[in-house]
Amino acid sequence: MAYMLGRSPACRTSFLALLASLVCGAVPSRAQTAPVSGPGFASEHTLLAASFASEKLWVWQRRLNLRDWDISVAVVRTAEMKPKTVGHIRWDRGRKTAVIQVLDPADYHLPLDATLRDIEFTVVHELIHLEMVPILSDLQRTDANRMEEEHAVNHMAEAQLQLDRGR
Repeated sequence: MAYMLGRSPACRTSFLALLASLVCGAVPSRAQTAPVSGPGFASEHTLLAASFASEKLWVWQRRLNLRDWDISVAVVRTAEMKPKTVGHIRWDRGRKTAVIQVLDPADYHLPLDATLRDIEFTVVHELIHLEMVPILSDLQRTDANRMEEEHAVNHMAEAQLQLDRGR
């Protein structure tokens, strides 16, 4: 089970090998005849994103001290998301379970490395929302304070990632 969830060293090694092969050689070049937007290409990136997001979830869940939560990640298409979003989290506070949705790379208009950085940002962003559940759950929610919450969560996620990346 730990292997399937990306929590074993073997999975991390295979993820890195998959990432290296996709970035360094498995992506079709312009000279090849394989279409860049074909179904095989999108599914490879979807699998890569799922593995990458699971690995980042494992790391950030521990860093943010959310070990007592059972959290999973799902890669979904734009049609499954609210308009103008790239991520979402649903949780059950009583059971301490949550599912983070991240946008499928097929729906990004960025290079793969930038897409993966954005997926990591999304995972961190959604975990910060989860950390705030006990504080925010009893407040009366309005569009205005939701916008303020998003702004604050974005700043906290960016600060965490900058610290992690040594900037």
